[in-house]
Amino acid sequence: VFAIVVGCAAYLCPSTLVCVDNPSTCPCPTPEEIKCVIPDEQMKGAGTVVCVSGEQGCRILEKFAKL
Repeated sequence: VFAIVVGCAAYLCPSTLVCVDNPSTCPCPTPEEIKCVIPDEQMKGAGTVVCVSGEQGCRILEKFAKL
């Protein structure tokens, strides 16, 4: 409903209210964060986007993905 009000015909990112083509292109809420994509092993080209901060960046998520 809110996407119609702001004029977004595609996908409205919930945390930033930026209109993008698909959820994986949403920017992170703050400039300090790094966008990491966790690939979906069942759907080629799909994945989950997680914004992280800190020195380890996406490496911390890669460690959890291997568990």
